[in-house]
Amino acid sequence: MTFLAPLLRLPEKTLQVLGRAMREVEYVHSSGRGRNAHRLTHLEVARILIAVMVSESTTTGVERLPHFAALPLKAKSNQNTTFEVAFAHLLKRYAEGEARTWYVEIDIGMSEAKIGTQLWEEGFGHEEHVFGLDFDDEDFKLASDDYPLPYLCSIQRKSLIHGSTLKAISRRVFADGEVN
Repeated sequence: MTFLAPLLRLPEKTLQVLGRAMREVEYVHSSGRGRNAHRLTHLEVARILIAVMVSESTTTGVERLPHFAALPLKAKSNQNTTFEVAFAHLLKRYAEGEARTWYVEIDIGMSEAKIGTQLWEEGFGHEEHVFGLDFDDEDFKLASDDYPLPYLCSIQRKSLIHGSTLKAISRRVFADGEVN
């Protein structure tokens, strides 16, 4: 995972610790070494990026990962997907040469994530997919002990990865259509 360090501008040590923690809880698989080493899947790279985005602490990032990865798509549509699955699909599209420039944003306090197109692109309409809890949904029932926004605080915290970085990650990790 240290190959992501220059792309994300993070210390290699941070990603080494994150990788170890994610392997321990089986969010990322590991097997073999060298040429026989496990190749990351699109879903595993999405999980790594989500963990990095939701906290500056590797331990906290891994603890928060299940919550943010499982955020459902808010749109009323036939799609029944989660944020991690949609993020993995986006990485796959970039690896396959997707022409549009997308961004990924997480609002930690509001437990909300967005995948959208850059607004300044010409020739394409703006598109945005929002993942989170839909408090207006008739099916949303809040149990008395549950608090739907576990990371809400007085300071708004957001994390964003621009399309150029997502493209660079996809090209580096999934070169030649094969997961490295």
